[in-house]
Amino acid sequence: MEPRPDDPPPGPDDDGRDGVHLTAHASDAARIHQAGRDQHFHYADGTRRTVPGAVADQCPYPGLAAFGRDQARWFFGRDALIAELLARLDHRLTARGIQMVVAPSGAGKTSLLRAGLLPRLEQGALPGSRHWPVVECTPTGDPFLALATRLGPLAGADPQAVAETLADDPREAVRLLDEALSRDGRLVVVVDQFEELFTLCGDAARRHRFAESLALLAAGDALVLIGVRADFYPACVGLPALRTALQDSPLVIGAMSPSELRAAIVHPAQDVGLEMEPGLVEVLLRDLGAVTDDSENAAGRLPLLAHALRASWLQRHGATLTVDGYRATGGIQRAIATTAERVYAGLDPAGQAMARSLLLRLTRIGDGTQDTRRRLPWAELVNGSSAPATAAAVADRFTQARLLTRHQDAVEITHEALLHGWPLLRRWIDDDRAGRPARQDLEETAAAWDRARRDSSRLYRGNRLEAVRGWANGSADADLSQAARAFLAASERQRRRTQRVRGGIIAALTALTVAATSGALLALGGQSEAIRQRDLVLYSRVLAESDRVRDTNASLSAQLAVRAHQMRPSAETFTRLVSAATLPLATPLTGHTDAVSGLAFRPDGKVLASSSDDGTIRLWDVSRPGKARPLGLPLTGLEFGVTSLAFGAGRIVAGADLSHIRLWDVSDPAAPKTLGEPLANDTESEIAISPDGRLLASGGHGDRVRLWSLADPARPRLLSSVDTGGSTESLAFAPDGRTLVANALLVDVSDPARPEPLGKRVEGAARAPSFSPDGRLLTAIDADRAARLWHLDDRRSPAPIGRPFPDRSSNIAAFGPGGQVLATGNTQGAVQLWNISAPGAPLALGLPFSAHTGYLSALTFSADGRLLASAGADHTIQLWHLTPSRWAGHTVGVAAVDVRSDGRVVASGGYDHTIRLWSLSGTGGLTPLGPPIREHGDAVTAIAFSPDGRLLASGSSLRDPAVRLWDVSGPARAGPPSRLTGHTEHVSSLVFDPSGGLLASASWDRTIRVWDIGAASTLMTLAEPGWVHAVAFRPDGRLLAAAGKDLTVRLWHVPGFAPAATFTAHTAEVKAVAFRPDGRVLASAGEDGRVRLWNLADPTAPKSIGPALTGHTEPVAAVAFSPDGRTLASAGADESIRLWDVTDPARPEPFGRPLTGFSGGISSLDFGPGGRTLAAAGSELIFYDLDADRAVQRICALTGQVLTAAEWRRRIGPEIPFTAPCPS
Repeated sequence: MEPRPDDPPPGPDDDGRDGVHLTAHASDAARIHQAGRDQHFHYADGTRRTVPGAVADQCPYPGLAAFGRDQARWFFGRDALIAELLARLDHRLTARGIQMVVAPSGAGKTSLLRAGLLPRLEQGALPGSRHWPVVECTPTGDPFLALATRLGPLAGADPQAVAETLADDPREAVRLLDEALSRDGRLVVVVDQFEELFTLCGDAARRHRFAESLALLAAGDALVLIGVRADFYPACVGLPALRTALQDSPLVIGAMSPSELRAAIVHPAQDVGLEMEPGLVEVLLRDLGAVTDDSENAAGRLPLLAHALRASWLQRHGATLTVDGYRATGGIQRAIATTAERVYAGLDPAGQAMARSLLLRLTRIGDGTQDTRRRLPWAELVNGSSAPATAAAVADRFTQARLLTRHQDAVEITHEALLHGWPLLRRWIDDDRAGRPARQDLEETAAAWDRARRDSSRLYRGNRLEAVRGWANGSADADLSQAARAFLAASERQRRRTQRVRGGIIAALTALTVAATSGALLALGGQSEAIRQRDLVLYSRVLAESDRVRDTNASLSAQLAVRAHQMRPSAETFTRLVSAATLPLATPLTGHTDAVSGLAFRPDGKVLASSSDDGTIRLWDVSRPGKARPLGLPLTGLEFGVTSLAFGAGRIVAGADLSHIRLWDVSDPAAPKTLGEPLANDTESEIAISPDGRLLASGGHGDRVRLWSLADPARPRLLSSVDTGGSTESLAFAPDGRTLVANALLVDVSDPARPEPLGKRVEGAARAPSFSPDGRLLTAIDADRAARLWHLDDRRSPAPIGRPFPDRSSNIAAFGPGGQVLATGNTQGAVQLWNISAPGAPLALGLPFSAHTGYLSALTFSADGRLLASAGADHTIQLWHLTPSRWAGHTVGVAAVDVRSDGRVVASGGYDHTIRLWSLSGTGGLTPLGPPIREHGDAVTAIAFSPDGRLLASGSSLRDPAVRLWDVSGPARAGPPSRLTGHTEHVSSLVFDPSGGLLASASWDRTIRVWDIGAASTLMTLAEPGWVHAVAFRPDGRLLAAAGKDLTVRLWHVPGFAPAATFTAHTAEVKAVAFRPDGRVLASAGEDGRVRLWNLADPTAPKSIGPALTGHTEPVAAVAFSPDGRTLASAGADESIRLWDVTDPARPEPFGRPLTGFSGGISSLDFGPGGRTLAAAGSELIFYDLDADRAVQRICALTGQVLTAAEWRRRIGPEIPFTAPCPS
């Protein structure tokens, strides 16, 4: 009998057993399938029915949410990684320090910590760990409160009070916890989703202090773990307190192996009694990409797998997960989208519009990083919407589907996978990608403004206000929070008030100009005034144009500043010239009439070759800085535009077009000679010559690369060819000539007659590959237009390093000499330098620079690194002049700098644990003196020369809090050092007294130690109530000043060190102090962003002088007086240096505009002798030459005739006569 769909299917025997013995019959087209304890009946018409065995009503898969501690029994596949993490934590029990856990989004970092590590600790995986209290949090917008909310119950204290204690001094919180811990106890602190510190906390100073707090906790009895997304690694490097942790064995989470994935799929099901239909696991692994070469991308697909498994559980047949049920979810690639679409389709039109608004508000557009979810208070998300009831209902629907997650009074997208896995949301984000950052910035700034009691100084002004007004007026999504609407309205009111005031001033000036002009007809005096007013207007126009083009053409901006200075020398022009002279400046080379396609330096760096789509190759003499000139006539003979260029062994130049390859002998570059006949080809448009000039490689649109012998360059001989599996966009030889990269394939050409491909293609190396000078690194541009790096220790298996670089518009990349610097060029014509001494954590060196008006297609360094040539679509070549300190400096960042008293040697201390000595030329140029000094076991945070310059003192951070003294009478042969011990924490400041016999050191251990240099021992220890950030001796040596965390400055008499005075100097921590050379005035700087001056005529009763110096927008970390005492320099986290005229300290005035050039905070300043130079340390080491005439000379020497009469007329106007700022 044929079963019918409406017949009840047979059931198990009803003998009390669970269906072990099942009997069923089928005939004709019907069939029965037994899966575990379930029977599946497939009827002839396609209907399927299931008779379940024991029902599995527990779902062991969390979906998009991370595994929690209560789900540890279902967390499989990461046993090896958990064991590795436990081993590192066991080491931390004695070595201390933060354990970083770094992973791409979706690799399972949170699950590893919550369901893998913490349950093991609770089970006693480490000695005593079952009794250790655990504090687990994410930073949120207020990281101190987030941490204190978990610490409060353990400390028996109010969370708000604990937050304030942590922000002020984290050791106080540890002291409170000591009472609750056993003698041998530990506190475990897990700060997950650390990227929230950058996406949700807008206060840079607070971010730095929070990282410092965690570092201090880790130095004590706390085991601190930080989990962070890999694309926020560079942001973490920007926090000094984390740099050591990032270099000290961070745990990097990669993709799971197929066997680990199989365990993660199968074992949770077995735990709850679920069966897997045969073939389901293989289908899941195939769809995930784990069984292909796509394992790199598979690392971020775990949330997709977890969601697909949960959705499959909802579609289960009895106690069996089936292939049909999985396919019904849409599979791994569509499961999230299927769930989201189902929720979205169930909403009415108003609900769908609200869903778009809510989800976009819960998304933060990445700036150089991937887009991220954004946590918002429930009240702000719902009540701030146009229809709160609708917003609440929509949010609840997405929460029920586990696409949103509520945490008490906050809500967020459950996982970033939704941002990428739901095409509709992806389209919403992309449709408003240009406007979203404006809204994010508006919302975050408005929240900070609201917290600061609506301080008017935080309101938008100028271009920033205009940009956000334009976005708000043109955006269909005007669903702003109440704070943002109030902030925007207040900014607009301020703008109207400013316009009214400005209008009055302009009217008055216009009337004055008219009156002056009219008076000129009556009197010579009136005529002079009219001319003065006209010249002032012209000067202002030139200065404004210089500012306008500074970011897009630094050389043109510099020459306009020179012209303004010639018209009206002032502090405004002085500071612009000083800043411009420190930047990379370019000499333009013109002559090509179409896009420039290639560049190559001769090995000695004195000749540059360029190729162009105009069909020519040009040679340039670049041996004299700023005076480059063409050599001879252009090389011709290629029928079409030159697509590729190579310079071999200093005497051969080769060029290729779409049909020929030609070679020239350029031994005499002024009279090059054609070598032989062109090599004909149909497909080859790319060439490269080996460094020794003996081998030519050619490739292009075909699948093969050919190798030619250049033993006789007039008659190249074909040696062999190799199949690269596709067309070749570019070729490059390794420095030793033994390896060639073509079409992302490394080829061994040690024997060019028998080239051998090495391993698989380098995944991600899509175009423009090049080797580092030592051949150990490879760079290339990937398909997303981001530069990437690979290790070549094993040429058969290149290992990717870190994440792609942040700029996703790159065209080209080039290594600098020594391989410590990488330059990238992008589609907007901008060049960015990167410090890659630590390749996994590249640091931007300065700001991007540009003089091009189109995309870049070529980039190359000279051998000494002083020249960088760039070229592109605008037909020009720019020859950039660099300073050695930008490429030969510290590998991470610079913490401290000091200039020797004779001004000839500079010392710098870095976060890379090294000291560097530099020779300083009269024009501020730096040359390294010997190799880096490696003695400290942590960051070198303080540095000071003795007055006679024969000794150098250095201090280090948490893991090596010792002071060292170096004999630098011969600076290239420093050492060995003597070691002064006593401090137990970070040494923050060092200073010698004028005699050189005493050294004062400040530390975060709440002490100042005064050392007797002759005896190499402690003379005096001065106790402080908090960290000491800085110390300074008065120039006569009779007074010692200290800047403290407790908001005070303390003074001691010397000798004897009797207290002289203590006074509250700032409303936040005092970070720096400095004496004026006459000793009568003290400057202090603080985290409140202010600088204050103090009269010390009576050191027992200091008095504030004049108003606070304001202008910095972030904490001020350094102050320094010029040797004549008339100028004060201040710098800090806002990446700028401000100069102040303090000739009359009661009436200090800003001196021109802030000095610029840094891409990060500044931690140390020092004037050179005579005030002729100013040294600044931060993300890099920069020296400012404070002589305006020398700045003009440098600008004119390097930038040529970039400001032409035509350029002047276009930018300034035809009515003003042109005078060249620089003589030809």
